[in-house]
Amino acid sequence: MGLFTVVWVLAALSGPVIVIVLVVLLVKYLGRPSHSASPPWPGPQPTPPVRPEPLDILRERFARGEITVDEFETAKRALGYPG
Repeated sequence: MGLFTVVWVLAALSGPVIVIVLVVLLVKYLGRPSHSASPPWPGPQPTPPVRPEPLDILRERFARGEITVDEFETAKRALGYPG
């Protein structure tokens, strides 16, 4: 077997190997999930976190004993709530 024959055998075998490798890479690429900003289908959108009202925060602070009645009333008026 000469060098010319070895080159022809390697060339004949490398063609199908290259095709198989390309097919495997293509399947891997197409099979992975995309990381786009929005999903490809419509669905429920995430709701933003609910922020408590300022008066609710004042009430919680008063209930924990962090502020006095006078501080509570002063802060409530400063926020525009009726006294």
